[in-house]
Amino acid sequence: MVSTRFDGRVVFRFLAPGAARVQVVGDFTGWLARPIEMAPRDGGWWEVSPRILSGEHRFRYLVDGRWHTDFAAFGVIANEFGQFDSVLVVPEADLGVVQPIAAA
Repeated sequence: MVSTRFDGRVVFRFLAPGAARVQVVGDFTGWLARPIEMAPRDGGWWEVSPRILSGEHRFRYLVDGRWHTDFAAFGVIANEFGQFDSVLVVPEADLGVVQPIAAA
């Protein structure tokens, strides 16, 4: 599953008990060029929270060399390999910029 945070971070979580390696790959990583390594958590969950540029992206999980689609993402799109890529929509980050108050 994937969720976005107000600060521009994206939280990727994937359940893969017994997996040795879980990665997030997508158009934001150049697919296999720069995969994002996920860290194991309790209960067989894997997680990572990178910053990703705003916009619409395609991604998948790579678990011990096997591709997995996140059907709980923002949707799925068929790819050229006859499988489905997950869709990620990252809004503009709200970094809490404070506007100065005009002098009276």
